[in-house]
Amino acid sequence: MKTKRNKDKDLRKLAKAFFDNLEGWNESYDFVGIGLNDKRPFGNTDVEDDILRIVGAEDDRWGPTWSREQVEYAFWLYKALPAWLKKNCGRKL
Repeated sequence: MKTKRNKDKDLRKLAKAFFDNLEGWNESYDFVGIGLNDKRPFGNTDVEDDILRIVGAEDDRWGPTWSREQVEYAFWLYKALPAWLKKNCGRKL
């Protein structure tokens, strides 16, 4: 990546995307639980692309894919998000 990313700010952006995509009642099914759409905000075939776009990563692609460093960073964010949500959101209830 060309610039150093602020992990906390990026995790906050992912948290916002997470909460913005929580779903509850839907006319097409009964009460099955509150949760995320399994494709949004990140969950399609290119999760890293979704994550990097959400956090506003600078596109330093060379060709059709993100750089290896960017993909690894996106994967780190994905793995770190559940613990970050529990620490920063769950205990405030």
